[in-house]
Amino acid sequence: MNREQSLSSSMRRAAGVGFERYGYAAFAVVMFIGLLAFNFVRDPYLFTRTGALQAFSIVAPLILLALAVTPSVLSGHGGIDLSLGPYAGFVTVLIGIHFNTGILGSPYVVVPLVLILGAALGLFNGLLVTVVRLQPVVVTLATYLALSGLAEYYAPGSGGTVPNWIVNISGTGTDVAIVAIVLVVWQLGKRTHWFTWLMAVGRDDRAAYAAGIPVTAVRTTAYVLGGLLAGVAGITLTALIGGADSTVGPTYTLTAVAAVALGGTSLAGGLGGMLGAVVGALDIFFVENILTIFNVSPFVVNLAYGVILVVALVINAAVSRRSRRRRLPMLTPDAAASMASA
Repeated sequence: MNREQSLSSSMRRAAGVGFERYGYAAFAVVMFIGLLAFNFVRDPYLFTRTGALQAFSIVAPLILLALAVTPSVLSGHGGIDLSLGPYAGFVTVLIGIHFNTGILGSPYVVVPLVLILGAALGLFNGLLVTVVRLQPVVVTLATYLALSGLAEYYAPGSGGTVPNWIVNISGTGTDVAIVAIVLVVWQLGKRTHWFTWLMAVGRDDRAAYAAGIPVTAVRTTAYVLGGLLAGVAGITLTALIGGADSTVGPTYTLTAVAAVALGGTSLAGGLGGMLGAVVGALDIFFVENILTIFNVSPFVVNLAYGVILVVALVINAAVSRRSRRRRLPMLTPDAAASMASA
């Protein structure tokens, strides 16, 4: 084989590996490129430094909530955590009403508190799903309602104040850095056994269990990770609205799930990732921006979300079946055992 043939073969292998890892997000990426070009033509201000920072401050909570939903979805068994949006809204109430002055408003108090509560929420949901064996939708809907009620009780409507360090997160590039850090940590986590086990559990939890993979621990950890990221999303949401708002969190829930699905992550589990969730969230933002430019009714906006989501689900279902058939063969106990011992 000559040098040109060897180089061509290497490039094909690299392209194959790249599609296997990120091909699930192909539709979202194509859509993103088209929406990016259209927005560039219709709204040039969006692509100035100031406009881009302002836009990212708006979409950052949605991106982070989509990232928060992703681990539970990847874990399979219908694991969509509906409580993460209300928790982000509850964080705005905690900070805007109770933790906004003096030592209580310090980042050394607020950030650990929000992360610990988020992890506790994820642990609670995860244990009910994995140990008590309740359906994830039922469990997380219950905590969704509980958190929404608590937020309404402590802060009906909106109001309150927030510390200056939170105000400075929005529109300054800090939220960009936060999202970047989350993605870097996730990429590093993909090199661990835990990530391999997560994908194995999401694809076939019975085969994974038969191979000795700690299914309960892996799936519970996915919910805990989601709770942690929802806490981070809550901080950026507080920075965006500049106070407490007991009604804003639940509105993000289904939009975040839509971003995950639009980004190509299989709602059946075991296929997808956070890159697709980010692209899906950006797609939703660009669609909303286009509809705002044309002064479209909010009812049409919701209709557009529904149509786009259905089309995305149909396309991604086809991609998922093809990927599982050609690149991800059925997970046998022997294959899962090799993952567990890797």
